[in-house]
Amino acid sequence: MVEIPTNLIAQAEFQEIKEKVVTERELGEGRGYSTMWRKYKRRVLLAMSSQAFAQLVRCSLDLVF
Repeated sequence: MVEIPTNLIAQAEFQEIKEKVVTERELGEGRGYSTMWRKYKRRVLLAMSSQAFAQLVRCSLDLVF
């Protein structure tokens, strides 16, 4: 279960995020990569590149040790 923060600012922010998620679900927008790409191109690129970089670093560490 999700713990509700005690700080009033944190509670307001939590409620805002919760309402936004419910609203987006009610709109019925797609949940695929194409939707993410259109809406959050910069975030998707950042997330995918950081994962690729992490895998490359892991591979190079495996080769060294």
